[in-house]
Amino acid sequence: MSAKKQKSGIIELMRFLFAVEIVLFHFKRKQHTGRILPFIHYDFFNRGYIGVEFFFLLSGLLMAASIYKRVRADSSPLAVTDHLGSETAAYVWKKYTRLFPQHMVAFVLIYLVLVVGRRLFLQPVAWASFTVRSIPGFFLIQKLGWNMNNINSVEWYISAMLIAMLVVYPLCRRFYDLFTCLIGPFGGLAILGWLYFQYGTFSGASTWTGHIFVCVLRAIAEISLGCGAYEAARRLGERSFTESQSKKLTLLEYLGFALGLLFGLSNIGRDYEYLALLVMMVSIILAFSGITQDAVFNNDVCYRLGSWSLPVYLAQLAGIYFVVYFCSGLPYGVRFLLTVLSCAVATFLVLKGGSWIQAQIDKRKTEVANA
Repeated sequence: MSAKKQKSGIIELMRFLFAVEIVLFHFKRKQHTGRILPFIHYDFFNRGYIGVEFFFLLSGLLMAASIYKRVRADSSPLAVTDHLGSETAAYVWKKYTRLFPQHMVAFVLIYLVLVVGRRLFLQPVAWASFTVRSIPGFFLIQKLGWNMNNINSVEWYISAMLIAMLVVYPLCRRFYDLFTCLIGPFGGLAILGWLYFQYGTFSGASTWTGHIFVCVLRAIAEISLGCGAYEAARRLGERSFTESQSKKLTLLEYLGFALGLLFGLSNIGRDYEYLALLVMMVSIILAFSGITQDAVFNNDVCYRLGSWSLPVYLAQLAGIYFVVYFCSGLPYGVRFLLTVLSCAVATFLVLKGGSWIQAQIDKRKTEVANA
């Protein structure tokens, strides 16, 4: 794969846009409204959750890219079995610790809004119960079955992603070619097919199958598909294309992302969510293959927007709940603008607060290493 594609500007832009779609999807649900803009009555963003599929696919692709580097560096393919568990744990732990500072800031912000908004500080017993039941969510283990009190309910995605990686990483690492070419793509589609025919959708975040949360199966399936997407992108990048073919593939890439965004924007039936997923996967493959002509997006603006996607996602409920609990009596248009403003402020606090905490952690690690 082309070196310049290791960080794709168009992918960074899509990360931001899909994060915004998810925020608008949750705004509608928490505000109990059928519309986003006060002067337009169409029922927008009913499928905004599709952005999570984009993030799962991307996580799987990046994980497979990391694994492929290790596979190429292995002197003996069988040697990996000696340290597969520790390597898997190290990969997921690194992901966990990088996410945790921003998660912690967002969690505290939402906790404070809920405690004050619900007047829990006036009810010591209820406050204590609320706090204790929030502990699994604080450590991001709620989707192991400890789904007792989701303060930042959108973080089901992160909890499910980490659990899925613990399952998928060792399989992909041990059987890279078999997994990325066969087991990941077809197994992922089979899991999603079962979810669809069992529940009519694969988008449930809190549905319990009796053994596991649906969202964990969803994460396993889509991260597995992402692993297959990386191998497809890598192999596609090794082929030669004419300039005309490259332009056509670039248009196909843009069309796929546009259709994914439009699906999230729409009120189309859930029957088409699997098509939106597959179309986005094709666009992601093209974006990472290095064969398309989208270098115009490789700029600081797109990279900066991409770096904001996680804070936007994590902070959204702090802004939404603030308006729900403290501004519910205001006209709809005012509440919408206040939600935009409060989400922006919460995003800034999560971004800066998380960066400061991470800097302190890194500084401490350096001091310990040099001691």
